[in-house]
Amino acid sequence: MAKIYVGEEKKFAIELKADGFSMDDNDFEVEVMGPKNSVKGNKKNTLDEGLRIFNEQVTPADGEPYNVWFGILDTSKLSGTGDLKVIGTAFVPDANADDGIRKSMAVSTQLGTLAKP
Repeated sequence: MAKIYVGEEKKFAIELKADGFSMDDNDFEVEVMGPKNSVKGNKKNTLDEGLRIFNEQVTPADGEPYNVWFGILDTSKLSGTGDLKVIGTAFVPDANADDGIRKSMAVSTQLGTLAKP
């Protein structure tokens, strides 16, 4: 697993999938769990606590343009050293859910290991 040093701003791609969900059209949030605390961000950046979420348009040479979503993690907001876990929460429209929105979560441990320089 890659080392990420405290003080870095780590950019990483975000890809959440669920039936009936589109990252471009629906809300989502991402939490990066460090060894001692966590930071959250969301699509609207109203939770920007050390994690900024944004998209960039990519145009392949032989296809239609599409959005790629990214997060930039301010590692100075995290404490301790150790593995970083990413938890993505998609807010999926669902007429059968109590409020019309169903939460669907995914967890990844592939971001890296937080270390002191």
